[in-house]
Amino acid sequence: LLKIGSNRAVRAENVYKDDIPGADDVAPKLPTKADGTAYKLFDESNKNDPYFYDNYVITDVTLKNSVLTESGIFAIAMDTHFNGYLLADNDLIGRGLASNAFPSVLRLEGDVKIYDWKELDKVNSETLIEIKDGQFTRFQLNLAEMVRKVAALTVDSKDEFGNDIKVPQFPGIISTNNGDGKEYVHAGIVFYGGGENYSYVDTSKAPLPSKMSNYKMNLSVLAETEVDDPLKILQLAAGEESFSFYMYNENSDFNYQKQQTELADKSAFEVKPIIPEYGLD
Repeated sequence: LLKIGSNRAVRAENVYKDDIPGADDVAPKLPTKADGTAYKLFDESNKNDPYFYDNYVITDVTLKNSVLTESGIFAIAMDTHFNGYLLADNDLIGRGLASNAFPSVLRLEGDVKIYDWKELDKVNSETLIEIKDGQFTRFQLNLAEMVRKVAALTVDSKDEFGNDIKVPQFPGIISTNNGDGKEYVHAGIVFYGGGENYSYVDTSKAPLPSKMSNYKMNLSVLAETEVDDPLKILQLAAGEESFSFYMYNENSDFNYQKQQTELADKSAFEVKPIIPEYGLD
């Protein structure tokens, strides 16, 4: 529904020297502080640094008292530029296209709500990748299966007795306890990765209904080993930086059932004054 980015980027000065090189071989670190140290990706604290804003921010958008619902994929997308191998040095797609985008800022003010729980099987890549007359069909993505792969990822942990166990890396990202046998996922805010993304969302004047969970995901955890796999191709085109997502999960105060109730009784569209208490973690 709202996609924000800049029309300025730093083009890669070097091409890859290895078969699958690191991101540092492609594009330079874009922003550095006045003292020469690097800024962090996806860092909301950048909003407190005048040097960052004056020297790097290109786009500044304010969204007030709004209800976002029924997006194509995500309600809010903070864009960046891809800087992967296929864009840096490739005869098929082109050379010298890999870049790092200048950052953007989105300011949320007042009563901003994201009512965007959606049925997982209805999520597709049409709003990301346009397929026309059969062209580029190899880049079509089964986003539902991608989300299921993410939901199945585990990390090592300990149970209450100290035994080694596996626990979900992203617990509750798919909501299933809704009584209809269907799977739902919340599509809140995404910071695109691949290239480096220094943009931020300022929520100091618009706390969301409850805190969203933050998930950072790299395409490498999804890409198969076969080079012709669409996810592998996307990773080689996008670059190596992670994507960052702010989403509700099935354990959040704002779950699928709450969304459906408030959309049905129209309370979702009542704008209420909010005293800011917190922003994105």
